[in-house]
Amino acid sequence: MNHPFRPMRPGLSLSRTALGAIIDQQRGRWAFQPKLDEERAFLAFASELDELPRLFNRHGRRLPRHKEALFQKSAEAAAAAFPNAILDVGTLGFRTDALGRGGIVVYDVLLSGDREPWSVRRERLKALLRLPAPNLVETGGVYRLDEVMDGLALFDARLGEGIEGVIGRRLDGMYQQGDSDLMLKAKYL
Repeated sequence: MNHPFRPMRPGLSLSRTALGAIIDQQRGRWAFQPKLDEERAFLAFASELDELPRLFNRHGRRLPRHKEALFQKSAEAAAAAFPNAILDVGTLGFRTDALGRGGIVVYDVLLSGDREPWSVRRERLKALLRLPAPNLVETGGVYRLDEVMDGLALFDARLGEGIEGVIGRRLDGMYQQGDSDLMLKAKYL
């Protein structure tokens, strides 16, 4: 069974130079986070009959059983923290073990009929633990990323293995399923 929801994705993929130009033109309108090398997913109820939400890939298909089993504890913990919400998440440990294996990072929390901008929605995440240093991610852990306003400094910091670049979100941006110009990314070459 496919789910109709689709995670928000960066509509703009930029070079470092283009990232700098956007930051200069729109200073203070964007917040930035590291772009993790992870598999994007979302946590939602498949139907009204489900007792627990399920993990779906970015195309709306349920994760295969072996992947779902790895993240079972994380999914249950996240669902308990945000009941009846759709969670936009990254699942840690499929592409690389550099950040750990079996935890999830919650990128966004969407409540029914949500029309709040990112500047409001991000406050919901503050109850979660910050993503720890590599190899300290626990199976079953539920984490969040810190944000900074200086996307170029974050990009230039090259935080290490498991980090692909930076993601930026417009502070006044509503959640938009699929590709969105309210989200951008700049990846290392």
